[in-house]
Amino acid sequence: MLLIIIIAFGATFLIHKNNFSQSFLTVLYIIQIHALLSFIFSIFFEEYLQSFLLHGEKLYDTFYYIFFYRIEASRTSFYGIQFIRNLGLFWEPGILQIFLNLLLYYQLFEKKTPKVKIVLTLFLIITTYSTTGYLIMLLLIAYKYKSILSLKHFPYLLISFTFTLILFFPIISYHFENKVLGEKVMSTTVRVFDAIQSIKIIADYPITGIGLTWELYEKLQLSYKEVFGLVVIDVQGNTNSILSTIILFGLPTGFLFILALYFQDLIGSKYKQFIFILLLICLNSEPLLLRPFFMLLIFNGMVNIISRPKPVHLHQ
Repeated sequence: MLLIIIIAFGATFLIHKNNFSQSFLTVLYIIQIHALLSFIFSIFFEEYLQSFLLHGEKLYDTFYYIFFYRIEASRTSFYGIQFIRNLGLFWEPGILQIFLNLLLYYQLFEKKTPKVKIVLTLFLIITTYSTTGYLIMLLLIAYKYKSILSLKHFPYLLISFTFTLILFFPIISYHFENKVLGEKVMSTTVRVFDAIQSIKIIADYPITGIGLTWELYEKLQLSYKEVFGLVVIDVQGNTNSILSTIILFGLPTGFLFILALYFQDLIGSKYKQFIFILLLICLNSEPLLLRPFFMLLIFNGMVNIISRPKPVHLHQ
């Protein structure tokens, strides 16, 4: 953790905003190309994959460590075509969708992009089968085309919505059946429990947090197996970045991190409030806030807060 902070803090003063934007966009396109190749490979060459255990827990399949999949946990079907949820370069689809949606943001708002590239990004977000990914994707599209969301265009919007609903009914059905009624309902329950458990721990350590000791964090999770009538037998890591960070650092520092995230200008300086909302949605569903990329955004925001021009008071 200390190494992550040092790297992110140092990078804050070494990069220039314009250079970062172009370099980050290049990285996002590399992620996109890899995700596309990974998706194609999963359909036609699954028999060439080899299995391995990560940290002795999660079973992954790989093709010479170029493409990665979690076949048992992530197999889906779309109009009879079997494929594996797209992980891209990351350890789960929910991470991939974040960077693909950031790419979609650049394509819709920052850079003039051919429609074929935008459609490709939309398609790859769909291949993640991530509920959060779909929500962010729809928010980006709605914000981009908010000017046509009026009664005048209602008939066209209704036709488009109906066509989209029919086209993507297998995906909608999958999420409803698995996350509300089916085998994924436990995953949803665990996320709710994570949030409730985190609030309970924060209430006990509100100011200083518990410190950067993951062993203590795990012990506390085990001691809070039952909260408000909800019980979880197998306690694992917290998927909510915001709450887990407040647990470690306390409310004052956690609030400072969130405030700094708002004032960062490396991504979406023209649409600061909108990007802030999207980042919060992402961080509430994946454990990423203390990773180098997001820590870089936080330190950038802190520098912007400190260097903001002070108001000048004229004395008469």
